[in-house]
Amino acid sequence: MNILYYLPWLSLALVVASVILAVQSFKKDNLLKLAQYTYYGATVVAGFMLVALTVGFVLNMFQFSYVYQHSSLDLPLMYRIAAVWAGQEGSLLLWTFFIMIAVVLALQYEKQYIQSFLTLAGLVTLIFIIHGLHNNPFVYIWDTSKNVLPGVIPHDGMGLNPLLQDFWMVIHPPVLFAGYALATVPFVYAIIALLYNDYLVITANYRWVVALVLALGAGIFLGGYWAYKVLGWGGYWGWDPVENASLIPWLTGLALMHGLIVQKRKRALIRFNIIMAIVTFVLVIFGAFLTRSGVLSDFSVHSFSGSGNFTDLLLFIMIVFIVAIVLLLYRRNDAMGNTLDNTLFGKDNILVYGIAVLLFFALFVLIGSCMPIITGLLGEASTVQESYYVSISRPIGFLIVILLLLTPFAGKPSLKTLLLTVTIALTISLLLFVGKPFVSVAFILMVLSFGILLTNIKGIVPHIPLQLAARIAHSGVALLIVGIITSQTQSVDYHAQIAQNEKMTFYPVTLELVGMVESIKSAIEFKYHYYNSSKTIHTPYFIDTGTNQLFREPYIDYNLLYDVYISPVEYRFGKDILTQILLKKGEVRSFNDVTLRFDGFDIDRMAMMQGNPKIYALCTVKYQGKEYTVRPGVIFDGNRRTNLNTVLPGTTRMISLMDFDIHEKIVVLHMDAPAQAAVPPDMVIIDISFKRLIWLVWLGTVVIAIGTALPLIKR
Repeated sequence: MNILYYLPWLSLALVVASVILAVQSFKKDNLLKLAQYTYYGATVVAGFMLVALTVGFVLNMFQFSYVYQHSSLDLPLMYRIAAVWAGQEGSLLLWTFFIMIAVVLALQYEKQYIQSFLTLAGLVTLIFIIHGLHNNPFVYIWDTSKNVLPGVIPHDGMGLNPLLQDFWMVIHPPVLFAGYALATVPFVYAIIALLYNDYLVITANYRWVVALVLALGAGIFLGGYWAYKVLGWGGYWGWDPVENASLIPWLTGLALMHGLIVQKRKRALIRFNIIMAIVTFVLVIFGAFLTRSGVLSDFSVHSFSGSGNFTDLLLFIMIVFIVAIVLLLYRRNDAMGNTLDNTLFGKDNILVYGIAVLLFFALFVLIGSCMPIITGLLGEASTVQESYYVSISRPIGFLIVILLLLTPFAGKPSLKTLLLTVTIALTISLLLFVGKPFVSVAFILMVLSFGILLTNIKGIVPHIPLQLAARIAHSGVALLIVGIITSQTQSVDYHAQIAQNEKMTFYPVTLELVGMVESIKSAIEFKYHYYNSSKTIHTPYFIDTGTNQLFREPYIDYNLLYDVYISPVEYRFGKDILTQILLKKGEVRSFNDVTLRFDGFDIDRMAMMQGNPKIYALCTVKYQGKEYTVRPGVIFDGNRRTNLNTVLPGTTRMISLMDFDIHEKIVVLHMDAPAQAAVPPDMVIIDISFKRLIWLVWLGTVVIAIGTALPLIKR
């Protein structure tokens, strides 16, 4: 009997009991402790499930379908542990456990509304546990696969996606899920504030909002560095819809955090902060739907396959919206805050402007991320291009920088202070642009960013109206922006082709291709010369047997002025160069001793209707002064593919259709080489970039995190 399979049901029963006891404790106080202990028991069960699943991965217990799908015998221990949250079931369990831990911690500090908090938090927990029942990680492999006989344990698993076999996989998802889980506490307190008409409860729990912003922001930044280090495209943010799914609630959480500062100081923005606490929580749930339901599987490299049922999450979002609207309407005359003064550039008004900018940005990103759903409802699903986000992120960046610069100057600084700040910021910016392409917009933004750094140094602006945490965090934003500017506008990129044993110089780097080091996970070997130092480097380049996908990882040489970023695009063996050619429709190319032209596809419609499609590539071959038409093709029978080869007329040399793309009208042909043809050397196509001062991006994120974390340890 699979006892572990029934643990989610035990956790569900305990939470249900806790909620019932919490409701009853309104009448009988002596039931409150029992309600708490019951919830603690459910948390222990969830923790035990997480430990049991981890043990299952560590001990290679492939009888569990989830372990079989995400692990293998050759997977290192660290990645076997990280594989716990690599899929739907494990990551949902981790998220649910973090929610329960957050609730348990909040219960230790809550005194006034403990019954209501436990009831509402218990209901939220129930939704996640119920959703987890459809994604149980302890299902046996023979219950999910017809190819495995009951009781027969596979000797090995399918393995973990190579892109996930990275140190940051161990850290990034748990931090992100901690941020998601922490959104529960401000949401519950927002509902309590409306129920009891007590709005001080929101500001009293300001630190929970800070923790939410810190964890979610740290998770996003870690994900950005992971993408830079592993994916090989040289960036750290691709505006992928699933990436945006975590960015949007972080932006609204950031708006809530600043709104609470205004509420604490002026008793203003009360209704707004309640709405933001609810909206941030809803956006976290909606982000889970986008990530896990599969609606974005065709538009996101991060999206799960979407095998689960997500009707419960959508229903929960609708219920939350209805309850929130009803309560807000009921308290519309009570949840009124004070009116801020009419000073245009007062520090509180500047905060409000910043909040408005953050929310506008969040809305813009949300619309872009949901575009596949919106267009899918209207017809054919499609997504927006990166230019959509860039078009708004630049002016948003300018507005944020200007507002951050205005905040320290809210007290009308002296002319001397202004001149000193402008002079220093201008000088540093000019030095950074010496010998680099001058981009006026980037230069102005850099000057403003250095202005933020300078004005947040206490002493330059007397009586600066910002606490230490804000000064540090805002300085981090400035560093981040400077790093983005230098890495985006001052980096140098090369696209090159290097033959085996050939040296190519990209000053101060010289690369020499040694060749392919073949193993289970092959890599391209280079001799790398940087100024006067030399070493051998490897860039992973292999086809994963589990996914049948090509994986390429970059090599990064970290330096003070720039990172040297070497990313392989394509490696071609000499024998393939001699025998394989890619052609677009209508393209004519000389290939060894023949001339080839690809004229189009010939598809056997009758065979396709019978379920065995035949596809031919119509090609014109000119050989020894004569032209011939050849038709190499393929026939498909289920998952089996058979080549329909043809012969070059007048020879015994075979022509095969290796690969094709009907939509792009491209074919890859294989043709046997002439008898005496010499095999050319291997060659590699690479992208090499010099990422100028990109370390400022990572430093900026660390400084932001430090500034955000300070309110957690100091009032």
